[in-house]
Amino acid sequence: MLEAFKTERDWLVHRSLYENGDDLFLNRDRHILLERLDKFSEDAKKLQGLIAEELEDFVVSKGVSRKWIYQQAMSDVNRDKGIE
Repeated sequence: MLEAFKTERDWLVHRSLYENGDDLFLNRDRHILLERLDKFSEDAKKLQGLIAEELEDFVVSKGVSRKWIYQQAMSDVNRDKGIE
């Protein structure tokens, strides 16, 4: 999964504008480009979730409770929202 994701990331960052920049303006190709970008976005979200799970499991294995992790995360979110 990581190699395919890296390939798509490299395309997006380095080649998408050159190779597919006009596709946004062409009705026949726009949907193909948007589907590719949607898939990349979904893959990024999946990868982020997998990394978060692995990180949480690692931190828990070092003695931190999942309850504390959740409480800290909620506190950080609330602080960022201006609630705390």
